[in-house]
Amino acid sequence: MLQFNCPQCGGQQLEEVVHGASVYTPLLCIEEKGTHEYDKPVIEEGSVAHYRCMDCGYMLKDSTGALIVTDTAMKAWVKSHCRLETPDI
Repeated sequence: MLQFNCPQCGGQQLEEVVHGASVYTPLLCIEEKGTHEYDKPVIEEGSVAHYRCMDCGYMLKDSTGALIVTDTAMKAWVKSHCRLETPDI
C-alpha cells in the first residue's frame, strides 16, 4: 500500500478535486426540527482538476510543473515522492 506524505506540511491525507460534477444526496429522513438524515452521495460526471493535501492544500505537479490530473500520474507521484507503507506483522 502507498502512503501519501505531503512535502510541504507532512500531512498524510490526499484528496481528489473534481470540477463540473453533479452530486445527488438522497434524504433518508426529513426532520421537522433539527438535521435531516442523508444517504451516501452519488457523484456523476466531472473531471479531476487536481490532487491536493487535505491539510495545507499543496497540489501535486509533474516534473514540468503541470497539475497532476490522472490516477496513473498520481500513483506514480506518490511512489516517487513518498514512502511505501509496510503492513504490520
